[in-house]
Amino acid sequence: MYLIESVQRQGLGTLLIRRFVSELRSAGFTSMAVWVLARNPSRRFYEGLGGKLITEQQIVRGGESYVEIAYGWSDLSAYF
Repeated sequence: MYLIESVQRQGLGTLLIRRFVSELRSAGFTSMAVWVLARNPSRRFYEGLGGKLITEQQIVRGGESYVEIAYGWSDLSAYF
């Protein structure tokens, strides 16, 4: 998920995530994980929503190597 900078920090990302989680829960999911680039300062957004670091991995895109971090929520009802 990416929001253009001019609309960041207005609660829209949280609203989108809450809607997404609502759809996941309606479909019977009780947990989720998201991957985010380690160097992305916006990853703190997921930490603010209660995401816990669960693992990381190296990926290669366009010949460049990056570190991705996975944040997880083991019980969606506890956070959303």
